[in-house]
Amino acid sequence: MKTALGVRRPWRQGQIKAAMAALTLLVVAALAATPALAAPAFKVAPRTLGFGKASPGATKTFTVTSSSGGILLVTASSSSPSFSVSPSQGVIGSGQPQTFTVTFTPTKKGPQSGKITVSGGNTTINVMARGNAQGTATATPTSTPTATPTSTPTATPTGTPTGTPTGTPTGTPTATATATPGPGSGLGSSRLDLFRQVW
Repeated sequence: MKTALGVRRPWRQGQIKAAMAALTLLVVAALAATPALAAPAFKVAPRTLGFGKASPGATKTFTVTSSSGGILLVTASSSSPSFSVSPSQGVIGSGQPQTFTVTFTPTKKGPQSGKITVSGGNTTINVMARGNAQGTATATPTSTPTATPTSTPTATPTGTPTGTPTGTPTGTPTATATATPGPGSGLGSSRLDLFRQVW
């Protein structure tokens, strides 16, 4: 501290203690005003899944347990198509863990990695999955292919029709007869005979 003549004098021991006490009160007040960090609602084990050299369909599991003793709904999802997780959610509680299964479903050969995210309450934990694919997953068709005919089949009837036609003809037949007298007969001959009788 400065005197009237401007000369500094060393702090006294009592002043130092008072300053330290004031600083301590400030720190305590600041901590009291800061909300406490919430404890994780659950824990996951293991946090890393190593598949090594594996074929499609290989599986690994991890378990989620409650760390607060309460009942909690947790969900799990994968960030990579090379790893699928099931079930997608589960309920955990005191003494009631939930086991999740991760299946290796690589879309290409070689090293693969993915992240499984587990969330619930105020907690999110990531599980890392790694594997070296020795093959690729085979896709299952979701529909049955159908064929459309490109032409219409035609058929020609064969065989001889059988049966006797039945029915009665209707109508009256008409005809006109015409006669021409021949020589030596008819009217000319009759007149000759009459002439002879008279004479």
